[in-house]
Amino acid sequence: MSENKIPAVIDGQKHSLRFRENGEFRVLLFTDIQGHPPVPAERTVRDMNAVIDREDPDLILLGGDICSGCETEEQLRGFLEVLTAHTEERKIPWAHVYGNHDTERIGKDLTREEEQEIYESFAYCISKAGPEEIPGVGNYVLPVYSFDVSRSDPLFAVWGLDSGAYVRDPGLPGNQAIMPNALFLGQPRSDYAYIPFTQIQWYFNSSLKMEEYAGHKVPGLMYFHIPLQEFYTVYLNPEQTGMTGVMEEGEICAGVLNSGLFTAMLERGDIRAVCCGHDHCNDYAGTYCGICLAYAANIGYDTYHHEHMMGGRMFVIREEDPADVKTYMSYINRD
Repeated sequence: MSENKIPAVIDGQKHSLRFRENGEFRVLLFTDIQGHPPVPAERTVRDMNAVIDREDPDLILLGGDICSGCETEEQLRGFLEVLTAHTEERKIPWAHVYGNHDTERIGKDLTREEEQEIYESFAYCISKAGPEEIPGVGNYVLPVYSFDVSRSDPLFAVWGLDSGAYVRDPGLPGNQAIMPNALFLGQPRSDYAYIPFTQIQWYFNSSLKMEEYAGHKVPGLMYFHIPLQEFYTVYLNPEQTGMTGVMEEGEICAGVLNSGLFTAMLERGDIRAVCCGHDHCNDYAGTYCGICLAYAANIGYDTYHHEHMMGGRMFVIREEDPADVKTYMSYINRD
């Protein structure tokens, strides 16, 4: 490992993440809870807790559209206290990213920066606001270390990005891209945001710094809310990508512009899997250009859903070969 100082991007984590003695690191991602205050639906909390107990994760990720309609700090804090009580009681580190609905109706009262302070106040929340100089709130990387505490180099990384909300958001030029016959064949007239270059540049440069510090490339999992247009490529090529799962949403609601994040991942060669939500009734996964692109179907009963698809997506990483990321959906209504 390099003698360089630990990069700021991976320094100061509230709870360290390590592989288990058996060599595994288990990540469970829930998305699109989309609950309404004062508390999330009882069935949502019950089923999330059941999946947590069944899968026994080392890290839980909340993939955006967590809460809709909160107007005060007290409402959001109370909502999250109910949602994460079991996770906090079990002392499982958890993190989150924002979706398009998280601040859609509460922006007039709570900004994402204000929400972030509430999230980070929870004892086992290890999300980070991220650099102020790039768009979004919640751009961060969580390093995962060896079970052997004598090793200080990260062996795996979990990246979170804020995928924004709508193309009309401040600082996102692109309203002119909303056309009915665009090249992307997903949702017609999509106006969902895209991940801008400055965020991609931050990922690329941070990845380089982490590799320099570790002395080796650090494979990783990246998650954010709004899917990339490349997710549609998996659906169009199920045999070539080894696609599992189905698309019952009826469309791919990706960002309106392709800003090149997938290409940046290919050039860096570290991201082995990407997970998104947003499209509640898609749960498929496939490998394109060596990167697994995986949907997680939604877990929330407060919004539209197909009950047979609901659950969380699991990722299992092994210390002996952390670049080989295994994934599957853990459903709540299937044997």
